[in-house]
Amino acid sequence: MIFVETNICRTCAKVKLVSEFSRDSRMRSGLKPSCKECVATQARERRSKDPAFILRQQKKAELRAHLAPARQHRVHWNGVLTNTNYHARSMDPSAPSLTMADVRGLLADLGERCAYCGTSNGLGLDHRVPLCRGGSNTVENVVPACGDCNRRKGRKTDVQFLANLCWRDHPMTPENTYLNPRGTRHCIACQREWSRNH
Repeated sequence: MIFVETNICRTCAKVKLVSEFSRDSRMRSGLKPSCKECVATQARERRSKDPAFILRQQKKAELRAHLAPARQHRVHWNGVLTNTNYHARSMDPSAPSLTMADVRGLLADLGERCAYCGTSNGLGLDHRVPLCRGGSNTVENVVPACGDCNRRKGRKTDVQFLANLCWRDHPMTPENTYLNPRGTRHCIACQREWSRNH
């Protein structure tokens, strides 16, 4: 015979398992007199009749909706920053760490766009001179880059990548290129074609 501990709920008068009651050390049985379900129902009923509670809940919901995009943006860049700093320290334990203020400055310089193709989707941080090729983890060597450009760039420097980014048979000269605010050179014709395709 298996013995199962039960208790009677004072509110609904049903016999329920002990696991359906919250613990209360003040009671002789060590359990609250009402089951968890009844306690939750009573709390909901009390709150539904309290206009101040309803108003507080509405204000909280409005605030959450207002702050959600900014929070997602902050969480995304905190993750990117953590990964970048971790990768830099795995290559060189004495590498300096970038801060969120550094990232904000980089994003403000480029208008939250990829330094290579100009898109604003799926941005991360890229080292202009890769860490594996002796680059540093400093603001001067880091630019925002979309995932596509970051993967395609791989271990190339930004100059080598931009030379390869121009996939047509025309040379990159000062006449058909422009410098973005960070000083990297882009081919105007290929930039237009890239923008049309992405």
